[in-house]
Amino acid sequence: MTDAEFQRIGETLSELGVSTRTKGFRFFTIAIRLYVENIITDPELLHKITQKTALISGESKIAVERNMYDTLNTGWPRRNVELANSIFGSFLQSEADVPSVSLYISMIGEWILKDVSDNKCPAASGWTADQGVLQTL
Repeated sequence: MTDAEFQRIGETLSELGVSTRTKGFRFFTIAIRLYVENIITDPELLHKITQKTALISGESKIAVERNMYDTLNTGWPRRNVELANSIFGSFLQSEADVPSVSLYISMIGEWILKDVSDNKCPAASGWTADQGVLQTL
């Protein structure tokens, strides 16, 4: 993942109403980066993303889940509606709906991945989700 792609994760989260000063922002950034870097090689990653985020961040899984949930629900009313509609499309029934944490992570991850060229494997940049520990190859 390039620095520009990593920066895009943060900018996208900010545009969707997430405050950069929260633990939830940090956890979402880790989770989305793990998703983008590893979903091709580990299709089951989304089912264990909060656990892996917890291991990387040094927090408990419950703390990660709670912070992500609270951050999402607090920031969603401040979101850029046009961007949210572009990312989540028909996955939400109305503007009052709030996505689940896993949908939020996966859809933003897919939003970032759509700009990654077809000949570049996301896992090739050095991030791995092996046993929940961020490792540089």
